[in-house]
Amino acid sequence: MTNLPHKKDVKPPYRKEKYEKDTAAATATAAAKRKVAPSPRTPTPSVADFLEKAKKFANDSAKAKDHIEPRYTIPSRRHFSDVCLPEMYNVVSTNVHELLATDIAALSFTTDIWSSDVSPTSMLSLTAQWIDTDFKLQKIVLHSQEFRGSHTAVAISEAFANMFDTWRIDSAESKRARTTDEPRTVSLSDMFDEILQENNPFARQRTSSTAQQLDGYLSEVPIPRSNNPLEFWRTNQGRFPDLAQMARRYLSAPCTSTDSERLFSAASHVIDEKRNRLSCEKAEKLLFIKKNLPLFLKK
Repeated sequence: MTNLPHKKDVKPPYRKEKYEKDTAAATATAAAKRKVAPSPRTPTPSVADFLEKAKKFANDSAKAKDHIEPRYTIPSRRHFSDVCLPEMYNVVSTNVHELLATDIAALSFTTDIWSSDVSPTSMLSLTAQWIDTDFKLQKIVLHSQEFRGSHTAVAISEAFANMFDTWRIDSAESKRARTTDEPRTVSLSDMFDEILQENNPFARQRTSSTAQQLDGYLSEVPIPRSNNPLEFWRTNQGRFPDLAQMARRYLSAPCTSTDSERLFSAASHVIDEKRNRLSCEKAEKLLFIKKNLPLFLKK
């Protein structure tokens, strides 16, 4: 037998130190909690306070302007479609009528027919563009109305006549038919004089001045292809006033029907699978506002 103590009775010194540290930390934490003052209790609101909070904000109050009123009754879908949509359409339509009443040398149109893939609906479009007095190209959407029945020439012609009557556009144009027994060679100057006589009743009195303008224009150095021809006419309309008016008339003609195609691209997002029962009347108003409203918001 040896006098050494049993192995389990031996306590390592590091456990004792850790125990002392934990005990001191717990004692300090408890003392700190006893020193903290208790938080005051929130007073119970009275009935008058509840009634005051239930009142709606006044229209001229700061809270109504800076915060959303949680007790505000949101208008229904029918209110937006039957009240707000027609009101906004009438406002934009009035602005378009005023725009068409300005000094427009000539209107050019594009049109197309579109059939929906998700509903039995066909729409006929009509877009217009012209060059204003400042030689800026203006574009508007006039119609994208429902087109029922057969797409015959007579039906399309009647639809266009109704569209022109709606916007008070005179669709009647004077046409001259000329027959000759012998063919003759036509020069650029003769063609210009003929066009000028068709569109200007005082052309015969201004032939000499117009001829000088044409000679001066033909002697000009051609502008680069990258330049905008409307910028040229805006700068030189004082030198060539008659030619500038002719430019406003004939340069407004679109070379493609891109405007109508873009309109029907937007129509496919309005009449889709989730809104395949939307009436063409409301769809036309939505497209009319979408395309024409930005023109008046820029002012």
